[in-house]
Amino acid sequence: MTRTPDQSWKPKHPEVVEFHGFLDEVSQQWVDEYLFVLVDSYRSLGRELRQMVLSVQQAESYPRDKTPVGTELEGKFAQDIKLVLTEFEEEAFLVIQRYMISGIANSVDQISQKVRQAPRLLKVELPEHSLTTIATDSTRAKWVKSVRRGFSRISGGPPVTQRVKWREILSWETEILYFRNMYTFLMAIGIASYQMNQRLSEWLRKVTALLKDTTKDQEIWEKEESELFSAWESYLSQQLEDFRSYLQEFNRLFAIRLEMDLQQVDINSQVSSFRHPKVTPLDRLVEYPYHWLQNQKLFHNMLLTDMELVHVHQLLRQLVEKSVHLMEINYWSPAYADIHRVQESLIQVRGMVEKDDWDQSRSLSFDTPNLLLLQDERITQESLNLLKETVEAMSDDRVLPEYNSLQAFLKGETPEVSPREVEIQDAADYLIRTDCIGPMIESLNELPDQFKGVFFRIQNVVQLISFNLPGGPNQNLQIGSDLDVLMDRADREVEAAFQQFDTVRSTFRDDIDGHLSKTLANLRSEAFVDFAGQNQSSIQSSQRFSFRPWGAQIIQSFRKGSDWVAELLGQTRSDLREAKFASVEMEQHNLPSRLRDFVDHLVPKPIPFSQLPFFYKQLFVGGQRISLSEPQNRQHEIDLAKVAADRIRAGSGGGILVVGEAMSGKTFFCEYIAERCFQGKIVRISPPPGGSHHIQSLNMAFQQQLGVSTILPQSLLSLPQGSVIILDDLELWWERTDAGLEVVEYLFELIDNFGKEYAFLVNCNIHFYRLLCQLRNVDAHFLSTISLNPLSTEELKKTILSRHSAGGLKFRYHNHDQAEMRHLESIQLFRKIHTVSEGNIGVALRTWLSLIEEVEEDVLIIREVDQREIPSIHHADWLILLSQFVLHQEMTPAKLMRVFRSGNIGMLQEQLEGIVRSGILEAFEGPSYRINPYVYVHIVRLLVEHQMI
Repeated sequence: MTRTPDQSWKPKHPEVVEFHGFLDEVSQQWVDEYLFVLVDSYRSLGRELRQMVLSVQQAESYPRDKTPVGTELEGKFAQDIKLVLTEFEEEAFLVIQRYMISGIANSVDQISQKVRQAPRLLKVELPEHSLTTIATDSTRAKWVKSVRRGFSRISGGPPVTQRVKWREILSWETEILYFRNMYTFLMAIGIASYQMNQRLSEWLRKVTALLKDTTKDQEIWEKEESELFSAWESYLSQQLEDFRSYLQEFNRLFAIRLEMDLQQVDINSQVSSFRHPKVTPLDRLVEYPYHWLQNQKLFHNMLLTDMELVHVHQLLRQLVEKSVHLMEINYWSPAYADIHRVQESLIQVRGMVEKDDWDQSRSLSFDTPNLLLLQDERITQESLNLLKETVEAMSDDRVLPEYNSLQAFLKGETPEVSPREVEIQDAADYLIRTDCIGPMIESLNELPDQFKGVFFRIQNVVQLISFNLPGGPNQNLQIGSDLDVLMDRADREVEAAFQQFDTVRSTFRDDIDGHLSKTLANLRSEAFVDFAGQNQSSIQSSQRFSFRPWGAQIIQSFRKGSDWVAELLGQTRSDLREAKFASVEMEQHNLPSRLRDFVDHLVPKPIPFSQLPFFYKQLFVGGQRISLSEPQNRQHEIDLAKVAADRIRAGSGGGILVVGEAMSGKTFFCEYIAERCFQGKIVRISPPPGGSHHIQSLNMAFQQQLGVSTILPQSLLSLPQGSVIILDDLELWWERTDAGLEVVEYLFELIDNFGKEYAFLVNCNIHFYRLLCQLRNVDAHFLSTISLNPLSTEELKKTILSRHSAGGLKFRYHNHDQAEMRHLESIQLFRKIHTVSEGNIGVALRTWLSLIEEVEEDVLIIREVDQREIPSIHHADWLILLSQFVLHQEMTPAKLMRVFRSGNIGMLQEQLEGIVRSGILEAFEGPSYRINPYVYVHIVRLLVEHQMI
């Protein structure tokens, strides 16, 4: 008997329960290893784009003119975004597709193997209701149920059992249902990919609009920008969680379907009579990654189109603002002056009459030449000229999704979106003319009629006064009360004229703003797709000016300018790096030059690094996690954390402190402990760029993450009990000044007061920890202080090779392919990497990238490890500066001034610039500087030798 499962119904048969658990494991692997790649690629892209936005806001590397965001800045910013998005398309999509193909193949293989290993037959006990005949039963099912009911009565009513072909049932249901569900899930991933592009486009539009707004001060700007970016990252995290929930739910429903199959009396005959379709769900499942890649390229074209339109939107705003400005000069101001002149003349008339000083020979101006407004062709022509510039800023053509196939795709009706070449300039020209320019010119043409009322009202006043003044036609008017009544009436008419004038002007401005808003809403890639599908014939049949011949020279000039900007910027990191090194070669004999040569040897080679796939680089330097497996060589530390977590849950109070070298995996370890040892909500509190020692900054960090407006400690009360608070990089919440420990001490107070309600996971640099222990009793505030020790050679090897394999590439060392390398040769390579990195996992991963000599298709050529020493630094000022960067991690120039209490700003700035020029320090997140990660262990070793830390 068929029943609809409710949300609480779970499978009970042992074989079904086991198969359900197995499917959940396969699904978890999907989420952790395959879908994480998709979501994290977009997360990394968003972070890279955010860095560009922050750079623009700092306005250091982007030239500005007098406008809020000038034309030069506009073009350069747009070009930079285009370069980043193009690199993402070329590298990330293939990696994601490769992971999708691998995930499908692995899942299908595991499920097929599990089915083959299942028992061939099962003896199951049928529930009583399974023998009840229902209307949908086949003839055979009704006959079988009737026979078994009779057998049950004859035998005294023992439980009815049957043998079912369990392996065949599994194979049948997997093929017709589970793989179909998996295909539906892949369709959902495709739709989610489209939505990610749309949300990214929306975020870029909002953050670009925020960038253009110069009315906000720095603090408000940073808060709004941070909220926008947090919303983007929260959306991506929610996408990953939705994927996980989706898989878990359809696994549960599939298990229930299996459970119900075991209760069907004719299930064996159903399985035996099943006929395989020509195109199975498995066939469609295997083909889908190829559809996904083609679809994603079309969706990415929509994103690129939206980024072009950001610039077009700005041009349109300038068009409207210029038109409004011309209106003010040519219409509003002269007309307002006419009314005001009449009003001033009336005041003079009243004054002369009251003083009985009327002089007919005095000339009073009642002329109103500007109130009869006529259509000014200059304004219309200016609008058309700006329209030409706007339209010509667009690409000629672009391949976008075809409207009907996109709609079918979003409904889940088809896996493939058809491409369609859209004439972007034609569509933009038509939309702008239809929604903006045309209505604006109509509004201009309507102004003379609207101003007739104002004109006639003023003319009535003029005629009234002229007729009744002394010496005028009406000689019977009595000077005094009669004239006062007349003047009062004239004043009221003038005031009414002013009000009518203001109404006309405000209505016109509202109409123009409405036309602009409608146009900007339609100038989106989605609207272009819709428009091309439904209104292409309207474009072709509409009569409009042809800007193509006129704009040919502008397009050519625009492209030359774009090429020049791209060449100046450098289209890859290698271009930028080579440009930096070019000037250094002139200084081979000074210390900055020798240090820069050393740094140049440690950082990845520009050309092979630029040839690496996007995701491969992210695996080594982008914080990419390929699974949620336990951290390498951390079992002892994990055990300590579990003991501390048990004590926190038991009500002991306190926190967990994780210390280690920079890049040793402290953040990942804290996240692992938060996810595996605690069950509550996880909140990550990060310091602002450059750090801060102000409690106000700590309050803002909590407010942004918790979404509240209250300050500490009240803001903590919005969290449910049992929540986990991760405080990254404690060294960024202090500075070596008199009040530099204010935030650290306040954090210790929070841990002491709220450690029983919430779990605090804090991590910091081990050198800062040693210094802090000399100043405060740090360990008194924590239940456990866990130190992350260096990894062994074998553990480094496993970590590097696992990430390398996840990137889908191979390597060759000493002319031996990876598969042909002898064990001893492999151990020697990774032993040298271990020596250079001193067992620091982050440094080892970067060292691996620096060893890549060439990229030959999917094979990396690894060079020999050169264990050279860092040049000696004998400048005491440099060593002192570098020691503070180790203790503080990041520092801004202003923070340096406070730490060193230096009155000689010029000398300190000169020292800082010298270290930056050497490559030892690098700019990081706007105005902050940090030690170059590729030389970090060498700097620490040097400072330890000089007993500076």
